[in-house]
Order: sequence, then structure tokens, then C-alpha cells
Amino acid sequence: MIVHFMPDDTFESRLAIPPTPQGGGGFIVTTGRYRITGPDTYDSIADQALMCPAGMGCGPYPPGAPSLGLGQMLHSISRCPERPMMTVNGMTWYRQQ
Repeated sequence: MIVHFMPDDTFESRLAIPPTPQGGGGFIVTTGRYRITGPDTYDSIADQALMCPAGMGCGPYPPGAPSLGLGQMLHSISRCPERPMMTVNGMTWYRQQ
């Protein structure tokens, strides 16, 4: 998953979906808002989710698909013990440029 935090307090995340024998992969794109709440914490809320199949345009995330927590506040704790790695809520993330 790749998350971009923009200066206007919005974010966009992209979760890659690998291809399967039934079809090509793609991305699930989630957008929303975030707020820094401390030196190592932030709150975020996802407003919209899109399904983006490979080679096609994005469309609404299908009803009945696994919940992405749209409309729910998420409190995240991030730590950067070692650059370019950080830990958010127990998950390890690596910085890419």
C-alpha cells in the first residue's frame, strides 16, 4: 500500500491487487482527510473508495466488497526507528522515492 499525504490535509492510498487466474489486477484507491494530533500520531477518515481494474478506468467500490472503514475515524501511531522505515499501528512501512 502506498499513502500520499498532501499539504491540504487530504490523503490518497493505493492498495495493489495482484492478477488472478480469473482476471487482471488493479488498485483500490481510497481518499480522505487527515489531521496531525501529535509528534507521532494522526487521525484520518476515508471519504471515498474506488476500484481501478488494470487497463480500465476507476469506478465506485462495489457494494458488498470488504469494508474499508469509510466514514470511520482511524487513530494512527507512527514511529520512525530507522529511516526510511516507519511503523504505523504495528505495521512496518518503507519510504519510496
